[in-house]
Amino acid sequence: MAACRACQSNIEPFIDFGRMPLANAFLTPDEFGGEFFFNLSAAYCPRCTLVQLVDQPGRERMFNDRYPFFSSSSVRMQDHFGSLAGDVMANLPPRDPFVVEIGSNDGTLLRHVADAGISHLGVEPSSSVATAAVARGVDTIGEFFDAGLARRIVAERGHAHAIVAANALSHIANLHAVVEGIEILLAPGGTCVIEDPYWGDVVAQTAFDQIYDEHASYFTLSSLSHLVEQHGLAVLDAARFDVHGGSMRYVIGRAGYVAGHDAARSRTAVGAASSSSFRSVSRSRRRGRLEVDGPAAAVQGRRQTRRGLRRDVEEHDDHQLVRHHSGPDRIHQRYDAGQAGNLQPRGAHTGAASRRLCFVLSRSGAAVLVEPRR
Repeated sequence: MAACRACQSNIEPFIDFGRMPLANAFLTPDEFGGEFFFNLSAAYCPRCTLVQLVDQPGRERMFNDRYPFFSSSSVRMQDHFGSLAGDVMANLPPRDPFVVEIGSNDGTLLRHVADAGISHLGVEPSSSVATAAVARGVDTIGEFFDAGLARRIVAERGHAHAIVAANALSHIANLHAVVEGIEILLAPGGTCVIEDPYWGDVVAQTAFDQIYDEHASYFTLSSLSHLVEQHGLAVLDAARFDVHGGSMRYVIGRAGYVAGHDAARSRTAVGAASSSSFRSVSRSRRRGRLEVDGPAAAVQGRRQTRRGLRRDVEEHDDHQLVRHHSGPDRIHQRYDAGQAGNLQPRGAHTGAASRRLCFVLSRSGAAVLVEPRR
């Protein structure tokens, strides 16, 4: 059985699309006979809750000189990344700041940093888009980001006060190589902003098309926290955005800085003034409701949250509430499973006494994991 890319535990497949080609491999007729195929299936980890591909094609097959997606081709993403760049710059120290973007594509985000005269570096392995970024005046290197590259950047440019990885971490199979690199590169007191498609929205929208070769991992607050904590980092704040079918933006920092962390500054970094934070990330549906909350120590009004849980039971008495707490300090996830309709249990899994019962529910082939406790 395959091992989890985050915690090395056994993972459990829940959906299999069979033999598939690469989504972005646009071939010429003479290349059809040699087209690459792989088995596209997804699994979840009962220990750390990460949803992930069982197998991902080699990274050079996907990210190369033929990579076709340019961020600047989307007006929506131009606006979104422009706003994110403004939030990141507003949170920089006043003297000699340095910004690094992992998976910088054609420089749509970093061009705002470059225009402001701020020292920056884009790391982009796909030469098709990296070349476009350089042409726009964005300082870019054509490599895959990992711990080795992070050490080189520190030696040549110094530590980064802000690191951005927008729609990048979910594309990378070797998560630990990247997160270790972030820990090496990040300046003391600096922040890393990670934004990726949010698994809760995939489930709520039955968006099975989010599962394809480039998306190796599908994060929630719980699974990403478990990953970064292994490298001395922590999630300081998070906010949800309606892009790419529903995304979560996480602010990551060194664990030692959490106690004295300035929440107002983190909210600026994630743009939380214009979005709902993880304290109230929810998506109501006719047959269900999904909500993910962060550590209660960072959540004001925790009692109100729990009153809200009780109120949901009263207001949705035709629903079966699957309600789980992972101890007194965290409420990870809840799901109101409709008694009617086509949302049916597909299985239940139990672990050691330190875990909760978790249910896998399915609608039209998609699945939701009600997360076990770490």
